[in-house]
Amino acid sequence: MTRDEILNMPAGIEMDALVAEKVMRWKRLKYFGGGPIADGWIGFWDGEWFKWIERPESDDEEASKPWSPSTNIAEAWAVEEKIKVLRLEDKYVDFLYSLIEVNEFIYNKIFYVIHAPPIQRCRAVLLAML
Repeated sequence: MTRDEILNMPAGIEMDALVAEKVMRWKRLKYFGGGPIADGWIGFWDGEWFKWIERPESDDEEASKPWSPSTNIAEAWAVEEKIKVLRLEDKYVDFLYSLIEVNEFIYNKIFYVIHAPPIQRCRAVLLAML
């Protein structure tokens, strides 16, 4: 994946799956419940839990809730915790800082970094992994 592809990728399933695989280093599920993964299901095993990126509706609301760091700030923060484990904090922060679209004359851009939306955080983390 190139820098331009990452910068132009919208929030959603494709980005979430890429973050799960490349950053979180989760294993993509090929089988679930004794059989192959159904069409339309995208899931990962994090070593302890199943994380679904896309899964058809289920009676179990909690189990079918998608994992989406590109749209959910709490899940984006979990990705940032992984960046600390990978020791890529400096690279990540540099990329996140560069993605903040504010006037360069603003004295303190840290406010905008702290409040960066999940999509910018995911783009920065993917760029740091290149």
